[in-house]
Amino acid sequence: LWERTFGGAGIDVAQGVAVTPQGDLILAGYTNSSGAGENDIYIVKTDAEGTELWAQVHGGEESDMAMDALVDSQGNILVTGATGSFGAENRDVIVIKLSSNGNIIWEQLYGLPGGFLSYEWGNEIIETSDGGYLMAGNSNASTETGSGELMNIYLVRLDAMGKVVWEEFAGRGQFYDYGNAMVELTSGDFLVAGTSKTRSNNN
Repeated sequence: LWERTFGGAGIDVAQGVAVTPQGDLILAGYTNSSGAGENDIYIVKTDAEGTELWAQVHGGEESDMAMDALVDSQGNILVTGATGSFGAENRDVIVIKLSSNGNIIWEQLYGLPGGFLSYEWGNEIIETSDGGYLMAGNSNASTETGSGELMNIYLVRLDAMGKVVWEEFAGRGQFYDYGNAMVELTSGDFLVAGTSKTRSNNN
């Protein structure tokens, strides 16, 4: 139907896409064509024909990436990923909530303290039935020294203002586990899918 390109002279990558009730598209990813650092979060809004309505770059001196985009039931835009520029740790989950015209409503970081080697990453965000959100990704904060674990699935449930309702870790407990996709069931429980690897088996 149509094909469009967005970005500049460098590397520009879209990782997530969402659609608004009006049929506009939200693209989220990262760019090194512009911005303050190595990679920066790149958000583009287009109309249904792919004509750019606005674009934003968010980030600092280190690598910052968006992995998923969501348009919630109120028409607000949420983007999640990871930042190395902000916060005290090596890498933290970042969630940005914007209005439909791109104004930032709030921007929050999530992760557990663990010094320079602490690593959290956001892969997907969904809206929950109570009007909040659930983010899935991965973290090394809960791994036990000497256990051989590298990463566990990291889940953060948020209210509408970005305040943490709960944090949870999941996984088979050997080597690494990543959370990549979610759905809320009619029971109110959540189904989380991802990947798992033990030292003796494949992914």
